[in-house]
Amino acid sequence: MKLIIFEGQDRCGRDSHIQFLSKKLKSYTIRHWSFPQGNTPEEQTAWQKRTFNEEFHLHSFLQHHFSANDHVLIWNRSHIGEFVYGTLYRNSDPQSWVPQLETLYGFSQNPEIYLIYFTADPEFLSQKDDGKSYDQSVEKKSKEGELFAEAIQQSTIQKKLIIKVNNENNYRDFDSIYGEIHSFIGI
Repeated sequence: MKLIIFEGQDRCGRDSHIQFLSKKLKSYTIRHWSFPQGNTPEEQTAWQKRTFNEEFHLHSFLQHHFSANDHVLIWNRSHIGEFVYGTLYRNSDPQSWVPQLETLYGFSQNPEIYLIYFTADPEFLSQKDDGKSYDQSVEKKSKEGELFAEAIQQSTIQKKLIIKVNNENNYRDFDSIYGEIHSFIGI
């Protein structure tokens, strides 16, 4: 069973590419993370720790259950995003627990895990923001991008693809981006 992780800042096209990819799959499950639950940063961090551990455990179960067929598990956001958003907006310490998830659940040895990171220029993302992001400023978008790049680099997942989705003030052609994804995962 393949696990395909789509990660990146808001307005980079994760949802659109996941929706398009899912139409080409016979059997798939999509899991999506959004804002963590809780009234305080501490409650939100505790919720993130619990749900990510549950999700990594679920992946292990599904991998065993679907090992002989072509089921695909898709994560829309992941522990990588927690490294970024927990650091910037909850003042938590995701560095103390997020990287250990990959080790604990054997992600570094699993050749069926693919990490696709969408990125774009901070100015572009700030202009395209729909108001649902944590922060719309160019400065925060820039910092988010730096932290994502650091988290992707630190990840022990073997198969990683970085896709820049903008060309100056415009989104790149959708088909060319999907072509990169298709070549990378072989679906």
